Amino acid sequence: MNTITAILPGGTRSTQPDKITITVMPFWWQTVWVKLLIIAMVAFVVFRMFKTRAAFLKLQNTASELQLQAIKSQMNPHFVGNSINAIQQFFYPPDPVKASEYISIFSDLLRRTMSFSEVDFIPFQDELTYVRDYLEMVKLRFGEHFSYTISGVEKIGSQAMFPAMVLQPILENATMHGLSPEGVSHLTVHFDEDKHRLTTTLTDNGVGIEESQRRKRSRPPRRTSKGLILLDKKVQMLNKLYAVDLKVTTTDRRQLNDSSNGTQVIISFLNTSPSNRAKGDQ
Repeated sequence: MNTITAILPGGTRSTQPDKITITVMPFWWQTVWVKLLIIAMVAFVVFRMFKTRAAFLKLQNTASELQLQAIKSQMNPHFVGNSINAIQQFFYPPDPVKASEYISIFSDLLRRTMSFSEVDFIPFQDELTYVRDYLEMVKLRFGEHFSYTISGVEKIGSQAMFPAMVLQPILENATMHGLSPEGVSHLTVHFDEDKHRLTTTLTDNGVGIEESQRRKRSRPPRRTSKGLILLDKKVQMLNKLYAVDLKVTTTDRRQLNDSSNGTQVIISFLNTSPSNRAKGDQ
């Protein structure tokens, strides 16, 4: 605000000053409405980014679930094919008693395999029953040339869950390719739980990884176990969908300062509650 004093015609300065107020208006981009508009636009862009990210994660999870379903649908025929091949041995020479018992266990396992393939996790007790029945079926096939031991069950909590159909292909591989070339083949399955991490250790007394690879190089090439290839893909899918940090490691026992031959496979994962397991809830 400026003060102006008038000069009269006689040259005398007026004693009554006039006041003129000059108001400078801001540019249009400096107005509060433009600022509010910019804030609204930024908020809208951030909202759309979060919404797009959520939609992308949902689509990614859906794709992973479909891939997991496809993997599980391939594992069932693989399990069935190997079991049917095993049944044939009871007909040459004929052994109707063992054949009937084997088929009974196999039918029950097949039913549970199909049921377990529809879910990603099952109660630990269901997995334990499945493992015992599967190994009993193997024992029927090999008789006194095969034995097994299951330990550490008492360490696992009653509410523990287990990734469905992860242990089965490893058992299958151990009882097909991890057999001892001489004497009795023995498989140990040990369970342990520490700080919410559940670990399963399978140990066989076969020739071991290094010797098995050396023998493969001296024979015509054979296909890699399809069950283990599918298992690797399944582990990847489960880790994408759930916060379980599922790991499967295979080691030759001679690398563990173990005087015996054979292979050790360790399966470990975070045994958290279902409400905390899904990555989408994090």
